[in-house]
Amino acid sequence: MIIRLVVLVILILVMVGTAGAQDPAYTIDYGDSVTEDLIDAENGDRWYFEGKEGDIVAITLESEDFDTVLELRSLEDDTLLVENDDADTDTDNSAILPYELAADGYYVIVVRDYAGESDEAYTLTLNQLELSAAGGETPYLDETILVKLGETTEANTWQFEGKTGEVIEIMAESDAFDSFISIIRPNGRPFIENDDADGLNAGLSFLRLREDGLYTLTISVAGEEELTDYAGALYFFTLQSYPVNGELVIGEAVEGELPLDGASVWVYEGAKNSAITVEVTSSVFDPYVRIYNEDAELIAEDDDSSSTYKGSLATATLEDDGMYVIVVSSAFGEEEGAYTLVLNAAE
Repeated sequence: MIIRLVVLVILILVMVGTAGAQDPAYTIDYGDSVTEDLIDAENGDRWYFEGKEGDIVAITLESEDFDTVLELRSLEDDTLLVENDDADTDTDNSAILPYELAADGYYVIVVRDYAGESDEAYTLTLNQLELSAAGGETPYLDETILVKLGETTEANTWQFEGKTGEVIEIMAESDAFDSFISIIRPNGRPFIENDDADGLNAGLSFLRLREDGLYTLTISVAGEEELTDYAGALYFFTLQSYPVNGELVIGEAVEGELPLDGASVWVYEGAKNSAITVEVTSSVFDPYVRIYNEDAELIAEDDDSSSTYKGSLATATLEDDGMYVIVVSSAFGEEEGAYTLVLNAAE
């Protein structure tokens, strides 16, 4: 351990000397989350860690005071490996995840302010991610897992046991490739497919299954691109089932309970060209309501159209006969509690 620290200090001193005295320099390890004030907004605070070939890292940078910029560099020659400015559209936070290290050695995380002016606080987190086996028969997952595309031209294929009326969610999210999802029914016939549910990420949210049996799910690269061009590319995979509370009837109010950070699901058998309204009210959380058709397409949503302070009112005209999925969640997340839902015919 002492030898390792001495080597790291020497490498840092060498790099600082060759990079023009870029201070300050810190060390960080897997599993660490640190909060510091930004010292060098223009050149960036530099954090050093030791990694091994094949390590998959997740790096996040958060600040309430400035627009963050995150870089990952090799220590040996200060080569920029990857960078990120905005991890999502709602915040100024940054993230590099997942990223697979190509070699054993020391790496540099650079924290900067996009405007090059701030000296305010930030929180930097470094984690090592666990890689899961891809493909095969799988139960529903309790969490999102990290997997790799196949090393050959074969796509990753998963199988799962489904039941009639079950509502599921499937996501394949990657910064490396444009993902594509296709599902085959237990009878061997095509069921549904999706390319771009969220940007380049494929997904099927609140899809209602129509028969019992073993479904086959394939994750591949969208379009005419060869899968071999992305062999070994990383993606996050989600396969989740949601319990259905019951079937809604026009004019009848029902009571529900939203789980923490979750969703509460109902179904309604609707007729083509009919119009409905779904109103949700709660005294303990801000409701957000969505309506999906049988192809898992979002056809209506609402946050604050209800006349009550904490209420939502979604209106939709149904294009086909079929079973529609109504989802209640929180507009802010991290909320739970009781609510009242009523479905009515719209005028």
